[in-house]
Amino acid sequence: MSRAELLTARERDVLQLLAHGHTNREIADRLHISVRTAEWHRASIRRKLDLASRAALVAFAFAHDLAHPAPTTSDNL
Repeated sequence: MSRAELLTARERDVLQLLAHGHTNREIADRLHISVRTAEWHRASIRRKLDLASRAALVAFAFAHDLAHPAPTTSDNL
């Protein structure tokens, strides 16, 4: 199993938005979750992937083809 496969679908959504430069507030708004939940997902991703920073998460997302075009608000309706 690759490290990327450790992530849940929601964690992949959060990682994708992080990779496109969205803040926790923007991620929360787009995914209709609280900011705290967005922060929790980010922390869980960092823990699962053993990455120390937001920059490392972004690099991982692009290196593993997880930074597809960011979902739009209408994609989540």
